Amino acid sequence: MLTKKVFAVFVLFVIFISGCSDSSVFNEVTPQNISIPVWDYSDNYYFIDTVYKNSFLAIMNDSMGVLPQSVLSKKIKYDLPSFQVWVQCDNTIPSKRLGVAYIYLPDTLNTNNYNSSMFPRTKNATDTAFCGFFRELNPSEYYIDPIAGFIGLKISIPENFCVAVSYETYEGKKYGLGKYDITSNDTLVLKMFKCAAQYPMTTPRAWELKMKNVYRLPYQNIHQQNFNLRVKFNFNKVFLDTIPGTPIPISQILLIDRYNGTSRNWQPDGVFDWYPNRTIIPETGDIIFPTLKPFSDGLRRFVSDTTLYFNEIYTERKAEVQVSSKCTLYFLRGYSDTLK
Repeated sequence: MLTKKVFAVFVLFVIFISGCSDSSVFNEVTPQNISIPVWDYSDNYYFIDTVYKNSFLAIMNDSMGVLPQSVLSKKIKYDLPSFQVWVQCDNTIPSKRLGVAYIYLPDTLNTNNYNSSMFPRTKNATDTAFCGFFRELNPSEYYIDPIAGFIGLKISIPENFCVAVSYETYEGKKYGLGKYDITSNDTLVLKMFKCAAQYPMTTPRAWELKMKNVYRLPYQNIHQQNFNLRVKFNFNKVFLDTIPGTPIPISQILLIDRYNGTSRNWQPDGVFDWYPNRTIIPETGDIIFPTLKPFSDGLRRFVSDTTLYFNEIYTERKAEVQVSSKCTLYFLRGYSDTLK
């Protein structure tokens, strides 16, 4: 009898182990709730230059797969050594380089290679220029869309640090002098897209480069299966798909639900339009709206009540916006299956 009992226990143990080998046990997939107030956009995304705003809109709203030459010619050569990203650092970093960065930086053909009289190598951190030490970012530390001309930082950058690039376009224009263009003792000349304390009143030129239509989810490596995201209107703590008085769902108005599956024909299906590296970057969990100011300009086509436009997101600092009377009007809400 003892032998039979031992055998029975062994069989039960094997069955248990076999069941546990299913990924649903050891790698349990659990739905995680998402709730993001729309004033809390990502601070990690920037246009390299304002000319790419038109390229962004052309790409995000293209339904034919054919982009105009004016967009394609501005495409950035994003491979090294043509494309380099540099972040401000202190003098303790061994690989540091001295550099000067400008918000407004013409291409090299029109500047006599940035003559020092026109582009001095000593500038304080302001809206337009900075001079100091930089370290080069590894490609794993950022995301670049070379056609839409925006960059996403995968790492945290101090608010008072500058970030800049040197790059070339397919139309033959070159911006900046990177490490391969000068000797190791020379000063880098870079195109700055993030300056210290990028605010609308104090740094208006740089503020225009900061994207305010990208939202970072609290999870990364997102999978399409069991992913759901909608824009909701907070009506007395009841979250609605529509704005009172406007029958069209907000997600349709703001163009994150306009297609059905992979079709690019207008056919909203009540599901978030999952287009990797367009509407969502799965690796980082970033949601991209296809308009530049979704909660102001994006609402105008269908919402007549101007008091419901959240213009302050795009004209004021987060510190002011999050205490405004509109800060709880709109939310991104949904869920995502993530591995424990």
